[in-house]
Amino acid sequence: MTLAIPHEPVPGFAELGFFAGTTTREAGSFNLMGDEPASRVVGRWIGLMEALAPCAVRLASAHQVHGDRVLEHGDAWAGWLRDTVGADGHLSAAPGTALAVSLADCVPIFIAHPSGAGALLHSGWKGTAARIVLRAISLFGQRGLAVGDLLV
Repeated sequence: MTLAIPHEPVPGFAELGFFAGTTTREAGSFNLMGDEPASRVVGRWIGLMEALAPCAVRLASAHQVHGDRVLEHGDAWAGWLRDTVGADGHLSAAPGTALAVSLADCVPIFIAHPSGAGALLHSGWKGTAARIVLRAISLFGQRGLAVGDLLV
């Protein structure tokens, strides 16, 4: 998949059928809580959704709170979902689901299982201390997926 928004691919995930990447500074800010007019930022989110449209009919994002909440997404919806309660991770086994987190000085954690299930986490020091990565891995296990098969 070629993404029209400036980005850097994450190596190793394409072999499992996943597109994993991070937008670059040239793409602009996706921060809905910043000083930039909301119409510009929302426009970038819509542009990202449109760029992902050949492969994804859903784009999940959330207001991030530097915690350990991981949202699980099925396939009963389409479009852009923005959770406003607060979460720092997303997991889905539904084909056609794009997962997004925003970063400044935190780390994105990409997790993929050969079954097609995948997760994306926003992990700064607070999320790491809260064990968000362990929470996500245990969710794969709760779905009956062998955690030893995960690519992180």
